[in-house]
Amino acid sequence: MVMSVDMRFPEGKAKALTLSYDDGVEQDIRLIQIMRENGVKGTFNLNSGLYAPEGTVYPAGQVHRRMTERQCLAAYAGSDIEVAVHASTHAFLEAVPTATAMMEVISDRAALEKAYGCIVRGMAYHAVGRRGGDSAPCGHRLQPHHRQPPEFRYSHGLAPSGRDLPSRESGADGAGREVHGQRPQPRAVAVLSVGSRL
Repeated sequence: MVMSVDMRFPEGKAKALTLSYDDGVEQDIRLIQIMRENGVKGTFNLNSGLYAPEGTVYPAGQVHRRMTERQCLAAYAGSDIEVAVHASTHAFLEAVPTATAMMEVISDRAALEKAYGCIVRGMAYHAVGRRGGDSAPCGHRLQPHHRQPPEFRYSHGLAPSGRDLPSRESGADGAGREVHGQRPQPRAVAVLSVGSRL
């Protein structure tokens, strides 16, 4: 006898959509408002060691504007928003010693759990293969210290695909351009799932 199990999301739904954003930036405030208006849930991957100091004022045109801890606590409150680990100081985990990588993850999780009063179950790796603006070929295997800690339900990483999709920040040929002094981010990515246990 063959038995099948039909896994479903809440309310018996067969499919689900969730969004994931990194770094705790001011733009997330408006994004969360839009998500809530449309009943969309999301995960925000935070760096607990890189909150902006209280009273920070950014120059006009600066795109990447980190929020203060107080702003983050207010923005990411609610059962429809999940916070997840993104390394305390945004260190590129493949480029640091194993002990440093472990502390980046452990300290970020501990700080987020204390601040948000919940168990943090997710983690997002940084763009694997990118170091300080230099592109490097992405390896197909993660190093031993990149394996998912057993207490996380999931973790994922993004790897540059080598292509940029056209956008306001890129030309018609798809080549990335600097915007307001910011390093262009990869537009098309391949997802590396690590030990998913959902």
